[in-house]
Amino acid sequence: MIRRIDRTALTIFVFLFCFTRPPFPLFLVSQDQLRIAKHLLLSSPPGQFDLILEDLRNVIISPSSLLTAEWARNVRNEYMERNNYLPKDATQTDSSNRFCNMLKDAILHSNGDISSASTSTTITSACSVTCSDLNDREFAIVGSRENNNNLKNCYSGSWTGRYRAIRSTDDGCKCTLDGTAHIKAHVFEHGNIQIESKYDFAPKLIHAQSSTDDEASLCQCIANQIREWEEEILHSLREMYSKTGDSMLKSMRRVMPVTRTRMEWSLQPHRMVQNLKQDK
Repeated sequence: MIRRIDRTALTIFVFLFCFTRPPFPLFLVSQDQLRIAKHLLLSSPPGQFDLILEDLRNVIISPSSLLTAEWARNVRNEYMERNNYLPKDATQTDSSNRFCNMLKDAILHSNGDISSASTSTTITSACSVTCSDLNDREFAIVGSRENNNNLKNCYSGSWTGRYRAIRSTDDGCKCTLDGTAHIKAHVFEHGNIQIESKYDFAPKLIHAQSSTDDEASLCQCIANQIREWEEEILHSLREMYSKTGDSMLKSMRRVMPVTRTRMEWSLQPHRMVQNLKQDK
């Protein structure tokens, strides 16, 4: 899904909303203002929640009585929950559970060490594995997140994955694996485009491939399946991007401009026109 969400539109909206006289339209009460501010914050692109919150506090009259710290904290928690943010200590895994530790090691080994996956200062990554029991069945929740926020260069993005592995009660070397992946990207240089994609993975039965160490083999098979799913996402995204210019953007482009004159893409005629203007 591609939708246009940009700070320019936000600024125009806030200007119309807040800088009319009187400062706020009379028909908008405080609850309306909070509802609209909350909607804007929950629609924030990756890495821009605090920027939009600061903009709202700068333009809303009497921010102390409206956008309180408690209100902002509650909205932030909802934003993080909607976007499947991992907790700050997400790199910590339940050390008391052997299966958790083995599964996380297998995932890190399959994808490379997340902490050193990139030397870029704009990329941050985290991975967590938590285990618990549900109806006498052990299950593990695998969470992974990677952010690439470089607002100075006008782009930001995030990739969040959550996977659930439920071990079989009859056979410890089997489990059912399902999950979701949530991808968001925002580019706002010479235009503003936000792309948001969600992928759901149907439950799949995973078998351990080795009889010597069933638990270690099962963890490796889980990690391989997660990586296979994510590779499918990358392949579909690459295919979409490669066809964007010839399919989607071409269908949005006018065959002829309003002037009924085709665009001259060669630089030479434009330079000639500029030189003639200078000579005058």
